[in-house]
Amino acid sequence: MSSIPGLPTQGSDVTILITRVHLHPLCVLVEFWGKFSQDKTREYEWLAKDIQSPGNAFQEFEGNPGDQCLVQIDGTWYRSRIVSRNVSKYNVFLIDKGMSSSTTTSKLAWGKREHFGLPPEVEFCVLANVLPLSPESRWSPVAQEFLKSLAGKSMKAHVQDVLVPHRTFVLHIPCLSKQMYEMGFAKKLSSDMFHDFVFLSLQSQSTSQTHSSVQLSASAVSTQQISIGAGERLHKQELFMYPELPAGTVETVIVTEVTTPQRIFCQLKVFSQELRKLSDQLSQCCEGRRTSCLVGPEMIGFPCAARGNDGRWYRSLVQQIFPVNRVVEVLNIDYGTKQFVQVDNVKPLTGEFFRLPVVTYICSLHGIIDKGVGWTSSQIDFLRNLLLCKTVIAKFEYQSISEGVHYVTLYGDENTNINSQSACDFFVKAVTDKELNVHVTAKYDNVYVVQLTDLKAQGERDLSTLMCRSNLAESAETQRQHKAKMSIEPAALPPTQNPDSSLSGIHKNNGMSSRTRNAAGPTNIERKVPTFKEHMFPIGSVLNVSVSYIESPNDFWCQLVQNASHLKLLMHDIQAHYAGSEFQPLLETACIARHPDNGMWYRALVIHKHETAHVDVLFVDYGQTETVSLYDLRKICPAFLSLHGQAFRCSLLNPVDPTSAINEWNNEAVEKFHSFVQTAASNFVILKCTIYAVMYSEQKIVFNIVDLETPFESVCTSMVSLVQNAPPKKASGSSFRLDTYYYSTHNIKIGTEEQITVTCVNNVTQFYCQLERNTDVIKDLKIKVNNLCHQLQNVKLPAVFGTLCFAKYTDGHWYRGQIKATKPAVLVHFVDYGDTIEVDKSDLLPVPKEANDIMSIPLQAVMCGLSDIPANVPNKVNSWFDTSATESKFRALVVAREPDGKLMVELYQRNIQINSKIKKMFQIEMGCKQDIKRRNFSAPKPELLRKDESKAQNMNMHTASKSLRSVCEYGQKVKAAPLPLYRPPSQRETCGQMPSNVENMSQPAGAHAKQREENLTHQFESKSYCAEYQKENTVEKLPTLADLPLKSITPGMEADVYVSHCNSPLSFYVQLVREEGEINTIAEKLNDPTSTLQTSAIGDLHPGDLVQAEFADDASWYRAVVREIHGNMTAVVEFIDFGNTAMAPITKLGRLHQSFLQLPVFSIHCMLSDAAALGKEEMLDPEKCLAFREDIGGDGEKKLKCQFIRQSGSVWEVSLKDSGMNIICKASTRCLTDGSEIPEEVERTNTEPTQNSGKLSENPCSVSYCEQEFSEEQQLQIYITAVVDASSFWCQRADTGELDRIALSVSEVGSSVDTHVNPHTISPGCPCIALFSDDQLWYRGKVIRKDGDEVSILFVDYGNKSQVNIADVRVMPPSLVAAPPQAFLCGLQGFDSSFGSWTSDAVDALSALTADKLLKVTVTGVERDQENIKYLVQMECDGQLINKVMETWWKSLTSENNPDALGLTTSYEVDDLPFIHTKQLGKSFGAHCL
Repeated sequence: MSSIPGLPTQGSDVTILITRVHLHPLCVLVEFWGKFSQDKTREYEWLAKDIQSPGNAFQEFEGNPGDQCLVQIDGTWYRSRIVSRNVSKYNVFLIDKGMSSSTTTSKLAWGKREHFGLPPEVEFCVLANVLPLSPESRWSPVAQEFLKSLAGKSMKAHVQDVLVPHRTFVLHIPCLSKQMYEMGFAKKLSSDMFHDFVFLSLQSQSTSQTHSSVQLSASAVSTQQISIGAGERLHKQELFMYPELPAGTVETVIVTEVTTPQRIFCQLKVFSQELRKLSDQLSQCCEGRRTSCLVGPEMIGFPCAARGNDGRWYRSLVQQIFPVNRVVEVLNIDYGTKQFVQVDNVKPLTGEFFRLPVVTYICSLHGIIDKGVGWTSSQIDFLRNLLLCKTVIAKFEYQSISEGVHYVTLYGDENTNINSQSACDFFVKAVTDKELNVHVTAKYDNVYVVQLTDLKAQGERDLSTLMCRSNLAESAETQRQHKAKMSIEPAALPPTQNPDSSLSGIHKNNGMSSRTRNAAGPTNIERKVPTFKEHMFPIGSVLNVSVSYIESPNDFWCQLVQNASHLKLLMHDIQAHYAGSEFQPLLETACIARHPDNGMWYRALVIHKHETAHVDVLFVDYGQTETVSLYDLRKICPAFLSLHGQAFRCSLLNPVDPTSAINEWNNEAVEKFHSFVQTAASNFVILKCTIYAVMYSEQKIVFNIVDLETPFESVCTSMVSLVQNAPPKKASGSSFRLDTYYYSTHNIKIGTEEQITVTCVNNVTQFYCQLERNTDVIKDLKIKVNNLCHQLQNVKLPAVFGTLCFAKYTDGHWYRGQIKATKPAVLVHFVDYGDTIEVDKSDLLPVPKEANDIMSIPLQAVMCGLSDIPANVPNKVNSWFDTSATESKFRALVVAREPDGKLMVELYQRNIQINSKIKKMFQIEMGCKQDIKRRNFSAPKPELLRKDESKAQNMNMHTASKSLRSVCEYGQKVKAAPLPLYRPPSQRETCGQMPSNVENMSQPAGAHAKQREENLTHQFESKSYCAEYQKENTVEKLPTLADLPLKSITPGMEADVYVSHCNSPLSFYVQLVREEGEINTIAEKLNDPTSTLQTSAIGDLHPGDLVQAEFADDASWYRAVVREIHGNMTAVVEFIDFGNTAMAPITKLGRLHQSFLQLPVFSIHCMLSDAAALGKEEMLDPEKCLAFREDIGGDGEKKLKCQFIRQSGSVWEVSLKDSGMNIICKASTRCLTDGSEIPEEVERTNTEPTQNSGKLSENPCSVSYCEQEFSEEQQLQIYITAVVDASSFWCQRADTGELDRIALSVSEVGSSVDTHVNPHTISPGCPCIALFSDDQLWYRGKVIRKDGDEVSILFVDYGNKSQVNIADVRVMPPSLVAAPPQAFLCGLQGFDSSFGSWTSDAVDALSALTADKLLKVTVTGVERDQENIKYLVQMECDGQLINKVMETWWKSLTSENNPDALGLTTSYEVDDLPFIHTKQLGKSFGAHCL
């Protein structure tokens, strides 16, 4: 027991404000969070305000457990710590609220360092000396209600204990304890007994990963079966225990299940007999119980007993439930196998079967990765044959909490490393029947060390390098033998000035070089000297590190954190081995030394011998240098040399002058660096270390020039101001020389595109390119290098120089180079181009130290690899790529960055994706079968493409029986967004104030918003949100179209296509002929009766969910997206690979297996190019649709040539050719009075009047928005943004994530000077971007009309209207049209203008009731016209029904007073903005375009 600085100490009396009480049925301790002091209230208020402007938003897969960050809940940002992560889902702990929350990547952001300076605002406390009085050891409902009431109360308390490791305060609150005793639900314990009980509970939690051991005393009660009717109900009152395995544990295991190399179940063999006995006992227990079991969706994750296919009973966990079929999927926890069993074969698990812990661990093979391309079925089959049901030795390297697995190394017969089996197979295949060049590099104990080279190989010829690049081997430099000498030069390291630095840090596989000379020895003959291995990192590498020792910013040591357990295990073994050891004369520099401060043994290098019996040693795993007695040295056991030295030496990058390798930093800079490192260490923040260059001193000591970063700052960037204010001086003393040129990221971001020229190809996974934007830099560099080299040729140069050089290429010009080898020939890597070739020594020149302008330019050759292409492709693939790509220009899409800095890219040349072309040409499959069948699978053709369908009227989109909800008339798809936590208007101003409108006044949204206190939870939640929440806590969320990879199509691309579905010339779908095989393969796998992929039932369904659906006409399954949900029985789905929609029973929908989410949507939504110009109404004419259908081939089997012209939203404008002839829209004809015929276009031209008025032609634009769609009874959380009148107002959904994204993109487009709109091309209905004069910010809009130089604009994301000068209008890019308007028109249900009217003050009343308030609305109906959809709603606010309240301002009319009361159409105009509402009788809300 101790104390926590700044907080109450044990024995003190305090006042605490209880902020939250934690209640859980399994928790017997009264746990709560509270504030001890109100002195810093103002500081926390300022902090809360400051963090509302967070740092960088989280990117995909960013953030790890333990990281501190900011989380957005209800529109407010809070300080938090990541507890766990599963792909894009996170569990975070709000450190100032004392509560956990589930969130996603989009709601997380990095904070600034100063945001985490203050301690948590609340502290975790336990009420002392009280436990439940009930025999079940549970708090009764009365007790729970009482404990809930404590929140918000301030009480006097005595600090009985402070549990520092757990940051927990045990508080005795006499008045509270007494009241609980008197109420009869708590029993009193002495302070000593309670102290022992708490420690027992904590110990149980740490070892069993289950609830407090206090539950054991009540196990007999808690495991009683609950009978409901004739059935038993599963319960979760007991949890399985999972013993912790320390890192480095070695156990004999039985492999019970193999799913992938990253998911292998290993059972401790020592418990195998016990598990068999347990299974026998379980079978005897369950077979005698005949009652049925009641299983519900809420029981997913519950423990149970399940009868397997072999008739035996197993301890299991419920995974999925299929009520219709009475089937349950269970996971047998002791074997890792999943099975589907009948519910009759599931029973509750009684208490005695929880006593044996779970000793089967989910494991991942250490060092084995798939590089993001997955595993083929043959690879998994090979692994299953190798491991399944086999007994092997497993070394548990470390546990990944976030991934839920143990990383292991498995050893088979004769201690064969199973993890390396693939390396052996690769080596055998690479050398068998090959003519190889063998170069002997060394000999140890009659074993020759050789370099193998395949001179006939395409690309990389060195076998060692090839295996390293394929992650099958680890590179290590061959250590040179040094002659032993009697004397030692002065120490290469400066003397330590920090003797108190801890040596207990953690590190991984980076080592210290053995380039120091032998400290002592009588001979001059060469002999093998024990040495430590050293890791050399390529420049551009990004490493996770901790700083282990600091001499200065110029000289500090880092350790890799990924292999922490290796060093910990090594240190444990060293202490055990050398305990009680005696001194023996030492001859080697590599040794074991005892630290003079703590007496522990460490691996060390002797770097200097004193005249006395002392030496200076460098502790190679930490970087610290100490003077120790000769008698504290020991010979190192060879086994302790295998692990690389764990510390590597670094020097901080000079942010102002990178060529200044070493600097004299001022005191402020040194303190800043120390503070940066110490803060990161104290907050357990892992540092990102980027290697920018490598340099060495006169003593050949290697330094890595690096930058260190936390998620919040870069230390180099932070020190820029210090360098600018006081420029660092060049250090005196030892000189340093760069051993590499400088690396640069060139500010290339993942997800961006770059224009590149490929300069060198080694293979498809390693080639070099130059950026087009650096062309001038490269030209200027070439001139400088050649001018300097011509001068150097005329002077006398040293015979020996470092690895950096100038080298003459085969074209006769000089370029920057780096020498990679000198024997048997000189090999030079041309760093700005990527080539590595043999160069004559006469064609080399050294790089002078004075050539700073040349040295300061970073490498221009960017190393890349083709994404989604395996490394071990046939030689002909690499040869083709080399020939085709070298010196060619491409557009590169950056998809990933590997740890060594290599960029994984997709290459495009005009309309061709190179990655895809290679896979097609050479039939390369990524984990799929090689055979592709011809178009022989029945596709889900819509009614319109069936040969026996002849009704032309079905071609009309407005009369077709198929629902087209969520697809507008131009085919833009609308993805129904879920309802995450809301963001209040007062917080929306971070992206600029947005336009809003109250009646006819234009003003920014939130201009009059009042600050209000936000709760973390709402008093009401929509049904869909509640369902979403329950779903996330029971079953995995369904994917959406956004989870599928994008299809690569570029303007100008031509391809052979089939038309898979046709609505009209303005809306039809095509499939690429070349993708036919993949489409058929999906259908075959979905409908394969022998497939092991199980169709999982769906619990909660939402529009936008991606599923597999059965097409009724052929009873086959296809990928589909849900468009509408009708009640609880049916849904409208769109088959995404074909384009047609159909009504399907929800029972005929299933969850898609993960493998079907790896392929893009194969249907492409198109419209015919010349159809867009002829007008929508004409193109929907049934005769034209029928003619178009005949031209494209009604059965969908005609192969057409398609050119993709441009994309409008999600629809591609295309031209089609059939046998070389253009397919055009044939204009229908009408008879004149004389019987002749004229085309409709001519008739229209001759009959329409000239538009001379200010109002523009009503011809619709070819591009339009697609409104949000809501179904009847759907509940939403909204804010009102603009009020037209009491009957019509504009709303936004409370979730503003999409709105923020739109605002950011719009701002970029609006600021562009080259996107001005042509005044003659805009017309009513055209999307645009317009400047809102009140706040001078840009917003999306729609043109209402034009009056001279003024344009009337409706701001579609807010609902207000404004006059805008045409100079302040910009062209709308297609990418911004795709997102639906964020504002939608609503009206209160029950107020029909045909039967009444509003009083003059109704608008003010509605505004007062709803302004800046979170509202809950339920959609009850819809009204439509040609311009808008208006939703009729029931509205609630603060517990009252607004519809009911507004009756006060409504005046009813009688039929006598209002002859038109029964009319169905009402026309009115507000602020010159017309709305015509026509009541619709149907309830199927089709898609509608603005």
